[in-house]
Amino acid sequence: MKKVVSLVLLLALVCGAVFASGRGDSSSSSSGLGNYPERPVQIVVPFGPGGGTDVLVRTIMKYLDLGGQSTVAVNIDGASGFVGTMDAANRANDGYNILCAAIHDVLSYTLTGQTNRPLYQELVPICVIASDYDMVSTNKQSGFKNVQEMVAYAKAHPGEIRWGTTGTKTANAVNSMWMVDNLGLTSLVTFVPYDGGGTAKPALLGNHVQVLTGASGDIRPLVDSGDAVPLMVINDQRVRLMPNTPTTLESGCEATIFVARTFWAPKDTDPAKIKYLEAAFKKVSENPEFVKAVEALGIDVRFIDQETTVKLVSDWRGVLEPRFARLQ
Repeated sequence: MKKVVSLVLLLALVCGAVFASGRGDSSSSSSGLGNYPERPVQIVVPFGPGGGTDVLVRTIMKYLDLGGQSTVAVNIDGASGFVGTMDAANRANDGYNILCAAIHDVLSYTLTGQTNRPLYQELVPICVIASDYDMVSTNKQSGFKNVQEMVAYAKAHPGEIRWGTTGTKTANAVNSMWMVDNLGLTSLVTFVPYDGGGTAKPALLGNHVQVLTGASGDIRPLVDSGDAVPLMVINDQRVRLMPNTPTTLESGCEATIFVARTFWAPKDTDPAKIKYLEAAFKKVSENPEFVKAVEALGIDVRFIDQETTVKLVSDWRGVLEPRFARLQ
C-alpha cells in the first residue's frame, strides 16, 4: 500500500512540474520574445568609420547586454547618412536589424525631397541614448577667437570664408544656412558639404574650410588638442561639457535643435522586441563606466524612452519642415 501511495505522489509531482514548465513557456511566448535574441543583432551606422556616430555605437556595444548575444556594427556610408538609413528601413523587421541615426537626419531625407518615402514613419524609434550638439568651430590658421571676429572678417572679405557642413540637404546644412542668415552673412560665405565628420574634420584641420558645423563628438577632441576653436554651440543653454562656449541664442541665432543620438528599428518590428532593446539601452545609459567614456567624447548621456522619442520626432518635424522648404 505504501508503494502505491509513493508512486501516486511521484506521478503528481512529475505532472505538476510538467504543468508549471508548460505554463512558463506559454507566458514567454505571449510576451512576443520567444528565445529572442538568439543570434547577433546588426546595428547599421549610416556613416563611415571614425565619425561621431560610429565611435558612439562602438562604445555602446562594449556595454550592451543582449542576453549573451553579440552585436555587429555595419557601416554603410553615402549621401550624408541617407544610403545607410534607407538600407536599414528596407531590412527585415525581425529585431535583428537596428539603426543608429539622429532624429533630425532621418527627418531630413524626406523633408528635403531626397526620397518620397516617409522614412521617419517607416522606422520605429527605440530610444535616445545620448545627446550630442552641433557646434560651429574654426581652426588655428583662421585666427578667429570668437563669432564676432569671424563675422567681421566675413563682411570685410566677402566669399573668402569656406564653411563646411555635413551634406547639402541635411539638418546640419539647413541649420548652418539659418545661422548664416541670422548673422547677416547671407551670400558672404561659401558652403562646402562633406559626407560626415570623418571627412569634415581633416578638411578643417587642413584649412580647406575655415569654419565647420559639426557634432561636438567629432570636434571636442580637436578642441581638447588645441587644433580647433569652438565659436558657438547649437543649443538654447550652455552645454555642461563645454561651459565656456556661447550658445547660438547668445550669438543671435535661433537654430537650437540638439543631436539626439537615436536607435530605430524597421516598421512593424515586434513591440516586445522593441521594449527589450529599449530596456537594454537604458541599462547601458546607467552604467557609470559608459557615462565616463561617452563624456570623454564630448557627448552627454541622455536616455529618452520610446514614447517620448516618438513625440520628439513629431515635434521636430514641425520645426524643421519650414527650414527645409527653402532648399526646394
